[in-house]
Amino acid sequence: MTSIRAATAAELADWDERTVDAPGGHVYQSRAWAEHRVAAGWAADHLVFEDGSAVLALRRLFPLVVGCSAYVPRGPIPRDEEPAVTADRLTTLVEHLRMASAAVVATDAEIPASTGYRELLASVGFRPIEEIQPSRHRVSLPL
Repeated sequence: MTSIRAATAAELADWDERTVDAPGGHVYQSRAWAEHRVAAGWAADHLVFEDGSAVLALRRLFPLVVGCSAYVPRGPIPRDEEPAVTADRLTTLVEHLRMASAAVVATDAEIPASTGYRELLASVGFRPIEEIQPSRHRVSLPL
C-alpha cells in the first residue's frame, strides 16, 4: 500500500459493504459507529486505500497540547488476506495520521494471534496497551 485518501461520496454510499459486510469486517468500522463517535467528540476519517479497501480512523484532539490521538476500531479489517498485507495497510494509515498531527495510534483488529500479526506490528513499533473498550471474555465449560 502506498496511498490512502478520503472517501468520495460514492464510496461513502457503500461504506458498510466495504468495512462491515466484507470478510473480517466489523460494525466498529461502520458509518453508524463513526456518527456515534462524532457525537461523543471524535473526528471520523473515512479513508480508502489504492486497492479500494477502506478504513475508519477516529481522531480526538488533545485538550492542552497540539496534536491528537487516533484510534482505528477493529481495523484495518483483514479481508481474508495475509497478515502482512493488513500490517502494510496499517503502516500506510499511520503515516497518513502522522501527517494529520496524530501523536499516537491505537488499533485492535481482530486477527488471530497464531497468524504472526502481533509480531508484524511490533516490528514497526506497536506495543500492547490497556483495552480502550471493554472486552468480552470468551469461555467454555465442558459438560
